[in-house]
Amino acid sequence: MKTGHISSFGTWNSQTDRHGKVSLTEYRDVNFFEFEFIISGTSTIYIDESSYPAFPGMLIVSKPGQKRRRMHHFKTYFLHLDIDKTFEYYDMLKGLPDCIYTSTPNIYAVFFSEMIHFLIENNKDTDNIYFHSKFLDFIYHLHADSINSQRLLGCTYHLLQTVNTVKNYITANYRNKITLSDLSKITNYSPTYLQSLFTTATGMSPCEYLIAERIKQAKLLLMHSDMPISEIAYACGFSSQSYFTKIFKKHLSCTPMEYRHIVSPIY
Repeated sequence: MKTGHISSFGTWNSQTDRHGKVSLTEYRDVNFFEFEFIISGTSTIYIDESSYPAFPGMLIVSKPGQKRRRMHHFKTYFLHLDIDKTFEYYDMLKGLPDCIYTSTPNIYAVFFSEMIHFLIENNKDTDNIYFHSKFLDFIYHLHADSINSQRLLGCTYHLLQTVNTVKNYITANYRNKITLSDLSKITNYSPTYLQSLFTTATGMSPCEYLIAERIKQAKLLLMHSDMPISEIAYACGFSSQSYFTKIFKKHLSCTPMEYRHIVSPIY
């Protein structure tokens, strides 16, 4: 599978480049795919006729043929890649949004950091199987986040931080009883407003997100442990085995025991 060749890569700080004192740069032509992950700072990114508020955790995807410029300052990882038009996912990449609000920023930060070190050590070799596997994983996450990204357009950095605060709290406490009132207290928003904000940003209510997290953890235990179904139910925050089975079957169309048999067949 041929991907293309690297145009440039690294870490860039707008305050230290030759335009460091310029608040708004001139438009420039984009000749390659430019993937840029903002590490710190805030900015406004202009791509063709559109403008986007940019802040940490956002991924900018500029495509060949576009024009772009920026305002204010930020620090970013960047990977500029001349992708071959025969690449299997070329058209999908061309159709991505210009700015993507990432749901798991750490995954992208690790990807860019690892890719930069790999390209330095391997003389920008993109034909290496390691590069291909990492880039395909990167594309997978890009595609998934691009689907949700459109609903986040117009959200401020503070509001997105609030959503992430709720997500992180649920991930850390899914075993316990969590109410909308609990989430309201940690975000200082009213329950009604928080529910509306979270649902708009994620496509599901806080309660639905909590259930999804509990089911995800239950699936891992069903696959990787010999714990009884009743213990898994309580370990993942469900009030009873019967309720766990009901919710699990509603989401996966099979019972927890049936799922265990499917993912752990007798060898």
